[in-house]
Amino acid sequence: WGEQQLERVLESSGLVKDKDYRREVAVVQDSRDATNAGRPDAVVDLPDNHCIVIDAKCSLTAYTKFINATNKEDKVKALKEHTESVRKHVNELKSKGYSENYRKLLNCPYFVFMFVPLDGALSDALSYDSSLYDDAAMSKIYLVSPSSMIPALRVVANLWMLSEQTDRISSLISSAQDIWNKFETVESKLAAVIKLGDQQQKA
Repeated sequence: WGEQQLERVLESSGLVKDKDYRREVAVVQDSRDATNAGRPDAVVDLPDNHCIVIDAKCSLTAYTKFINATNKEDKVKALKEHTESVRKHVNELKSKGYSENYRKLLNCPYFVFMFVPLDGALSDALSYDSSLYDDAAMSKIYLVSPSSMIPALRVVANLWMLSEQTDRISSLISSAQDIWNKFETVESKLAAVIKLGDQQQKA
């Protein structure tokens, strides 16, 4: 379900699958050992061969208990379990070394987005343990939810638009330069023909 939510967020941000982003990209760090391949949920491509790694693996079982709990004691217990679950996923991402390994293999930034599919699930965990975000950030893992991910991905979409516009402008400038060069050649040859004609008339 979390991966489906991530897919919706990617699409609603104006990004196109297999053009602007790729799902579950497996990268083998050692060709002799295919078992060491990493497989994040999404890799969002950026201009100039950069990218962003996003992982959406986050269990919401404890958070569901928190939502459905009918008394304060059960709510506190379930919220604690949920927060511990989020921290567990942070530690799992840290152990995978996406921020380092994918930078080497895919030219990615030094960080990874850990996508929590519900805004409330992330905000409640951060409310319970305010150190959670900073601890994750120290490991180059940034916690995001739909409301924070969409603006960031729209920036990516705008970067692609600007890049494409820049490419078109560069192409137009190159074409204009070619036309100018051809015009100068024609003008030069025409001047030579006129000069030759004048010389012949004088002779």
